[in-house]
Amino acid sequence: MRNIYFLIILLFIFILQKYPIINAQHEALARLWNVPDNEIDDLIDRELDLMDADLIVKQNLVDEEYSGSYIRTTDNNVVFYTTTETEVNEIRNLSDVIPINHLLTFERSVNNLSLFDLKTRYKNLTRLALQYNPELVAIFIDVTFNNIVIASYHGFDEPNREFIDEVNRQFVNPAPVFEYGNLPNTNEQHKLNAINRRIIQTLIENGDGLCNLNQDVTCSIGFWARRNETNENVIVTSGRCYRFEQEYFLKPWGSLNIYNYIGRMSRISSHHKTDVGIVSIEGNVRPTRIIRNTDSPMYPRINTYGKTTRENDYLGIHSCKSGYFTHLTCGYLRSNEAIYFDAIDPYKISYVINIENHIYDIGGPVFTFFESDKAHLTGILTGGIGNIGFATDIDSILMRGD
Repeated sequence: MRNIYFLIILLFIFILQKYPIINAQHEALARLWNVPDNEIDDLIDRELDLMDADLIVKQNLVDEEYSGSYIRTTDNNVVFYTTTETEVNEIRNLSDVIPINHLLTFERSVNNLSLFDLKTRYKNLTRLALQYNPELVAIFIDVTFNNIVIASYHGFDEPNREFIDEVNRQFVNPAPVFEYGNLPNTNEQHKLNAINRRIIQTLIENGDGLCNLNQDVTCSIGFWARRNETNENVIVTSGRCYRFEQEYFLKPWGSLNIYNYIGRMSRISSHHKTDVGIVSIEGNVRPTRIIRNTDSPMYPRINTYGKTTRENDYLGIHSCKSGYFTHLTCGYLRSNEAIYFDAIDPYKISYVINIENHIYDIGGPVFTFFESDKAHLTGILTGGIGNIGFATDIDSILMRGD
């Protein structure tokens, strides 16, 4: 009997050694794609091939001829949404398209609106919103819906009633899609006012928390940059975290305390309607190019290698963020142009991502992987409604020349 138990234990150990390693999903990108960790790099390569295929076809099209495209990495295809004007056979028989036909799917768009029609409706709806200045509302194009999406929080229909009524009056056949999220919970369970000042220099990792002394403002650290004119090291985050003459401190993931003083924020988001905040580095801290991912046993730190050379306009590709509250999460790029109306002023959104996020994640880095532990920065998280995340593009930040 003891021999039987011994054999069963050996078999159990063998199974544990073999299958968890093969089937583990420790990484956010593996969970997004529902694949084992060891298949992440293969799917990243596949996604890059699909981006190339997407570009080849789009170079042969104009906005009036189709409704947009969407990459589906796990299905290994690019979906092109068509209208009655789309010449699918002609597209498939183009010399540069023939070799990639196996990667392409053509589907009729829901409302038969071309990409040109969608962009026109988006501009008109944005113009209307600027007249009414609704509160906590985002507007963007969704090519899979073949429509414009208006996202807001539950409970804000009445404050925005005049705007909503005018939208329903002017925009019909089809009416825009309304999506709603819950207001964020800001009752942080481990909020304390203690400061743990360290004598040794503290390393800052992108995605760590950033807060003022009273912790009534908590955001996330985006990335390390240098000012052009002075070569001064600074931290880039969201301008929505700005408070006049406030000092900002480091607040690492899961910490019960706040740590070393970082500096003051000198710029706010209203400039050029681009959300960005610049924090000077005055305290005993040292910035790094590392993105925090310490929930991962394999890749607790993601190395960044600048920004990608590709335009980030391939809908459906993965996009990830690191932030103080929900840590490192990944989602799909849903739209590459949007506008958000907060309680004060509207500002431009470069990307809309279907991704888990929280108000305390605002300012954290947004990026894409090119290997399991290596990434290119694409921007910073600037807000969200439910699991709809908004990002500011890194070029919009860097071109300001600060």
